[in-house]
Amino acid sequence: MINSLKKKSAFEMVITFLSGFVLLFIIAPILGIYFNSSTKEIFSSFNDEELNSSIWLSLWTSMLGTLLFSVFAIPFAYLLARKNFRFKNFINGIIDIPIIIPHSAAGIALLLIVSKESFVGKYFNYLGLSFVNNQAGIILAMSFISLPFLINSARDGFVMVPERLEKIALTLGASPTKV
Repeated sequence: MINSLKKKSAFEMVITFLSGFVLLFIIAPILGIYFNSSTKEIFSSFNDEELNSSIWLSLWTSMLGTLLFSVFAIPFAYLLARKNFRFKNFINGIIDIPIIIPHSAAGIALLLIVSKESFVGKYFNYLGLSFVNNQAGIILAMSFISLPFLINSARDGFVMVPERLEKIALTLGASPTKV
């Protein structure tokens, strides 16, 4: 109560204003859809087979991509959280590259790697695998963009658990995979 009665500093006022602007930037497109569409249009879109198919495709490919790449990303995040090694900061920077590249550029870069004309694409084609114009390509693209979030979140989670607790669990008989 006392804090709310205190006069806000100029800095706090600027921060509050900028925060409000960011929230408005996030909410405005959603409100735009709501106010520029009738309730009937919104509910009729739920019956659109193409829309439902697109939503379902997005949901299952993102879930499958997350599950598949978790097998690699979580142990990698553990390594980054627990071990010190040369070029660790450089590797942490590389992990964040997919976040900063525009999604269209990331898609083009992935296409250049997995297309049938590329070296890697020829190898996958020889094995009967294709990533162009199919769900495997969607999973690959979604995973490329979201992998940094998975690695960074898991790494930060591992950092928050004291190493001492891990060592205690190991001395009490827990296996390394259980810890």
